[in-house]
Amino acid sequence: MSIAVPGRSLRSQARGLLRLLADEGWDVTYVRAIEGVVLAVPAIISKALLVELVNGDVGYIGYFFFVIVAAWRLGFTSGSLLTVTAGILNVIYLLPSEPGFGHLSPPEAIRLATWFLGGVGVSALIRILRVQLWESRGLLAREASLTEELRLRDERLRLILAASNTGTWEADISTGEM
Repeated sequence: MSIAVPGRSLRSQARGLLRLLADEGWDVTYVRAIEGVVLAVPAIISKALLVELVNGDVGYIGYFFFVIVAAWRLGFTSGSLLTVTAGILNVIYLLPSEPGFGHLSPPEAIRLATWFLGGVGVSALIRILRVQLWESRGLLAREASLTEELRLRDERLRLILAASNTGTWEADISTGEM
């Protein structure tokens, strides 16, 4: 039995499955965590392809693209889990296939540790940016609400003054101007 749906991309099917899990009452955090783990596969494949094609550390830049997207779109948990999962896949990819060579070289170990710290760090920074963005949106909405309240208050005052045939004046005490 195949769970594939003809005419729908694998990405579309995966998103549908994650929506189904959310609809079934799964905690959003768990769904986001699954998305982060799923995104690790294309992240590590693109990293490996870029390293092979360009012969260098360019693949790490491609990998960070996935971390940034996961952290921005899905949150800190997804970005961090993408980093951990892709790191595990990377270790498996880097380990030699011959028996007896199960250790990473010191430069590879340092690069991998930097990669882990960088991925989690980028996820944390993006989390901070998202929180700041949400807070600033809230402040802007509050400012707009207060501005509207002030406009309505001024309009009511104008109507009251017009209905009572009274007026207002302003005085500058320091200059004595009216």
